[in-house]
Amino acid sequence: MRTERLVVILLLLVSFSFAQSQNPADLENRLAAAADMDKLPLLITFCRDNLRNNPKKVVEYGRRAEALLKEYPDDKTELGLLDLICQAYLYLGNYDPALTYAEKSLQLTRKMSNQPRTGIALNIISIIYMRKGESVKAREYATRAVDIFRSINSPNGRKALASALNNMGISYDMQGNYEKALDFYIQSLKIKEELDDKESIARSLNNIGVVLSSLGKNREALPYYTQALDIKEELGDRPGMASQYINIGNIYKENNDLPRAMEFYRKALDIYRETGNQSGIASVLFNIGSVEARADNLRAARSYLRRSLELRRQMGEKESLARTLIELGGVYRRLRGYDQAVRILEEGLDIAGEIGAQTQIQDGNLALSQVWEARRNYARALLYYKAYKNSADKIFNMDSGKRVEELQARYESEKKEQEIELLKKNSEIQDLRIKSRELQRNLMIAAIALLIAGAVFLIYRYRYIFTFWKRKNYIGHYRIIDQMGSGGMGTVYRASDVVDASHRTIAVKVLREEYFSDEVQKKRFKQEASLIDQVVHPNIVHVIERGETDDGLYIAMEVLEGPTLGEFMTQNPGMDIGKALGIMIQIADALQSIHAMNIVHRDLKPDNIKLVERDGNPYFVKLLDFGLAMTQHMSRLTETGMVVGTLFYLSPEQIKGKAISTASDIHSLGVIFYEMMSGAKPFAGETTMDVMRQIGNAAPIDITRFRPDLDRALTILIMLMLEKDPGTRPTAAMIHDALKSMRHNRGRTRE
Repeated sequence: MRTERLVVILLLLVSFSFAQSQNPADLENRLAAAADMDKLPLLITFCRDNLRNNPKKVVEYGRRAEALLKEYPDDKTELGLLDLICQAYLYLGNYDPALTYAEKSLQLTRKMSNQPRTGIALNIISIIYMRKGESVKAREYATRAVDIFRSINSPNGRKALASALNNMGISYDMQGNYEKALDFYIQSLKIKEELDDKESIARSLNNIGVVLSSLGKNREALPYYTQALDIKEELGDRPGMASQYINIGNIYKENNDLPRAMEFYRKALDIYRETGNQSGIASVLFNIGSVEARADNLRAARSYLRRSLELRRQMGEKESLARTLIELGGVYRRLRGYDQAVRILEEGLDIAGEIGAQTQIQDGNLALSQVWEARRNYARALLYYKAYKNSADKIFNMDSGKRVEELQARYESEKKEQEIELLKKNSEIQDLRIKSRELQRNLMIAAIALLIAGAVFLIYRYRYIFTFWKRKNYIGHYRIIDQMGSGGMGTVYRASDVVDASHRTIAVKVLREEYFSDEVQKKRFKQEASLIDQVVHPNIVHVIERGETDDGLYIAMEVLEGPTLGEFMTQNPGMDIGKALGIMIQIADALQSIHAMNIVHRDLKPDNIKLVERDGNPYFVKLLDFGLAMTQHMSRLTETGMVVGTLFYLSPEQIKGKAISTASDIHSLGVIFYEMMSGAKPFAGETTMDVMRQIGNAAPIDITRFRPDLDRALTILIMLMLEKDPGTRPTAAMIHDALKSMRHNRGRTRE
């Protein structure tokens, strides 16, 4: 957790020697016997020795020492005492008094003209603002600390610089800017590795793991957490161990191994209760509540989350407070306490907006969308869902994702290069000289082998030239085996690639002969291939080659064995919801990739969707036939007003000859989904004109007439897809996410 990371950072900033903890009763006896001047070192020693295990007593005795300093002033002693009291308040989760003492420390360091301690004070203030959820202010103070520490060329200065850079990373992490966060974390880690500072290395490993977890890369994050835990155990740092237990528990929670997650959370809770760390206790209670929610123990989840919320309100941790409110609001939604859910979620969203916490803004918008959907206010549900998508795009896009991977890879690569260089220095290089005679012999053998291989290839390649004259058996360098099927524009053949050494079997789509002289049809056929070539997606047919010969135009593609979705629906009317969702998600995923490139398919229908067996999944989707596809910036190939596409799956705007967009594909997809679930079409009629009028003007038949058992959320989604106004239809990305959420909720609970 981000908030738990901050406590242990303080240990870097001021170096104290931790001796055996003193008993307060013994101290009182010694204080009673000591003169006033001698009481001050006794109190400070007690505070230093008991900072971790008894922070409440540290505050009490620190305040007494502070009063004595007024009688016996000493700037250096006062500075150390202010830092001790500040850290004690931080351990207790009392951020306002911690900030007061940190600011006193900053004023004193400036009075003393002590640049290193000024940097430390700035860094501590940065940490406190991060604990309060104010990442922008935190970054302001951390930046000032970095500027100071860059000018201090000593081990302690480098150590403090690494800490300040780490805090910069956390401030970006809190706002969902993972690319910048990882950049600062890696800068910090490199310095710590130079210094061989194990405790600090563990913190950076933890933070890199948090970034990867936030991006859903749990498998990559776990080794970082495990390495950090090993170091913490070696150092005997129990608060640090607790923080790692929480992070590892979160990994198991995301993998739905709830008992294992709870095991790690309980370990963390025991440590936090021992040390009186209220922030840590609040974090563990939050995570246990989240696990209970996933296990459908909603009342237990509500109880844990309320206790966490109460602690976080007391401490003023804004980011954690927003996250807890949003999680609790989701639990109230599932308990059907919709009014309370809205109130709690809106409060969480307001706090998240105030501090710019993009992850919480995203989660809050999604949760509110689900609440309004449950209350059947679909307009507000869609409004919040669009806000959710916008915030999700801010957090992570393809470019930033690639940048994060580059940064991680760069760090790992540099580390390996250093290891290799070290091995080279410690190893002798042997047998580097090769006799010239042996080298010449080897080169001659290689040249002869190359000539032979080239001759064999040429003979093998061109021995089929004469057979290419046989038009009925070949197209290009593909030998036709048999016919697989045909569509409106072309015929698909199973063929063998005679050039390929393995004679791989592929599918070749050839334009119908009657269209060879039709330049419009030729252009559309070429356009299909160029469009497919732009999109690489597992659920879109893979194109191997496209070309033109004297015999006509062709596209070579992967072979797909299996029924079309239309054939499958005929055999399975009223499909099982779980099976249908799996198919729908794949179609929506393929479609969002197409739409992201401004490509409109324009002919979505069950017969253009193939179901094949892949990786043990017998219903793996492949989207076919881009024969009518166009980009939104491409001139239309049809005459004005000409209807293109298959009638039942056309959108209202296609029927009316209006401008076509990606929303037209969404309507077609809605018809397909409707038919999958109901076994019927949403717009019926006895004649073509009847069907066209229904599509253009009539509301679809209520799907629950055919499937009263249908999930309400899926019903709403399908009906939104069939809206007459293209602007009110959800995007393919929204549909994909909504379907995944539905499938997820059917299998397990996740808010």
